[in-house]
Amino acid sequence: MSDRLRILHDTGEEVLPLPRVVLLGAPGSSEFLEVQRLVSVAVPEGALTQLLNVDELAELCHRGEFPDLIIVVQTWSDEFPFRAILALPGFGPLSRVLCCYGPWCVSDGRSRQDWPLALRIPLEHFGAALRSEMQQLTAPELSEAPLQWTAGRDEIFRHQQPAIATGSASGSRCVIRVISPDRKLAEMWVELVRKAGFPVAAEGSAGGGQIVLWDTDPFDQAMRQRWGEFRRRHPSSKMVVLVGFVTADIVNELRVLGATTVISKLLPLDLLLAELRALAP
Repeated sequence: MSDRLRILHDTGEEVLPLPRVVLLGAPGSSEFLEVQRLVSVAVPEGALTQLLNVDELAELCHRGEFPDLIIVVQTWSDEFPFRAILALPGFGPLSRVLCCYGPWCVSDGRSRQDWPLALRIPLEHFGAALRSEMQQLTAPELSEAPLQWTAGRDEIFRHQQPAIATGSASGSRCVIRVISPDRKLAEMWVELVRKAGFPVAAEGSAGGGQIVLWDTDPFDQAMRQRWGEFRRRHPSSKMVVLVGFVTADIVNELRVLGATTVISKLLPLDLLLAELRALAP
């Protein structure tokens, strides 16, 4: 595998070094198996280093091998000492950092403030966040400027919203259909994709849409039947499935049933749009 990234531009081919990624922690527990899979798919072969703790990261950096992206897997609240978190900027001053936290760490933003809020991402949002980070590294001209470590809640919120009105998909011929039993939620998503520049399939129209944004909550037997009927009629549609609670069982079942990607309904809007743009032809 080449250690260079080849990017085609109108003016010719640009050759860049592969982004170097460190996966820090112990992602072998059952709830983090999906993280391991997503990282192995997104990161080119030879560009990924797996480390158990910050001491091993320090040794890597002392050898002059500085990562472009550090992905921290946090399974419990005090897994990483505060001093180790403070040391991270020194090991990679220009490195991007994602702290992917599991269900036992959900309350950390309220009960403790060890990890900067701008770095924390819940497990169910990790796939979209990883794709966004990799785009930052490989095509920064197509990405929003990243958040600073010190960003507060208001800055984080504003960072997640501006993509709504950018119209960056203006002129796109990729038709998106929105399906949700929650009418208000469906109206919000329709407004979102329209403002981003995507054409939206009219409600009740015969076409499936090139991309379908489908809210499967609740994922009961009736929803499964409706899904199966739609999939048989529109086998070529790319299915972006939104669920209320992302679990490995639901993700695996939906993939078997033909889902292109499965994401949380609580995914920040900027990451939701990034998912749609990545799938648009």
